[in-house]
Amino acid sequence: SETRDPLAPKVWTDYLKGNTRKLFLWRKLIRATAEQVPDLGSDDSKILAQVYKLTPEEFERFCTSLLQELSRESGIQHNIEGTRLVKDGGLDFFGKLIFPSPLHYEISFKGQAKRYKVTNSVGPTDISRLVARLQRGEYGIFITTSYYTKTAQEEVFEDNYPVRLFSGSDVVLFLRVLGLVSGKSTIRKDWLMNAVRIPISETS
Repeated sequence: SETRDPLAPKVWTDYLKGNTRKLFLWRKLIRATAEQVPDLGSDDSKILAQVYKLTPEEFERFCTSLLQELSRESGIQHNIEGTRLVKDGGLDFFGKLIFPSPLHYEISFKGQAKRYKVTNSVGPTDISRLVARLQRGEYGIFITTSYYTKTAQEEVFEDNYPVRLFSGSDVVLFLRVLGLVSGKSTIRKDWLMNAVRIPISETS
C-alpha cells in the first residue's frame, strides 16, 4: 500500500488517490436575472416591451430578421430562414453562416424563439427540446424576451451543449448596435414592419 507523506498537502494526496472534483469554471458564465432583462421603466425595457407586443409568430420572424441583420453587419454570408408555422418540428428558424475564402467554412444552426414575459423564465426543458433536434456538427441558438434560469444555464455549460442563449437584454443590445432604434426607446417602425411580415413562401 502507498504510504502517505505526512508533509504532503491534502489536495495532493487526494489527487494521487483519484479523489478529485471537477472545477466548474463555467460558473463564472452564469448570468443573474438582472443581467438578462432590462431594469423596469428604463429605455431598454420600453424597447423590449415593443418586442413583446408581437405575436409569437411575429416574434419568430423578428428573430430571423434580426439574425440576418447581424450577419450582414458582420460581413458574413448567410442563409437564414424561418420555419413554416406548421410542421416545423419544434424549430423556429434555421440556417448557415458561410465564411468566405480562405476559410471556406459553413456553420449550420437551428434555433428557437420564445416570446415570454420578463417574469417568466426559460428552463432546462425548453433548452433540452432544442438540443434534441440538433444533429452532429450543428449549433443551437435560443432567443427569448425573458431570462434563463440558473439551472438551464448550468445544463448548457456543464454538458457542453453547442447552444448559445440570448436573453431580453441581448435582443435590445442587438437592436441598438444595428441602429434599429430611433430616439431613446423606439424600434424603427419601417424595419419592424418589414421584419415581421409573412414571407411569400409561407403564404403560397
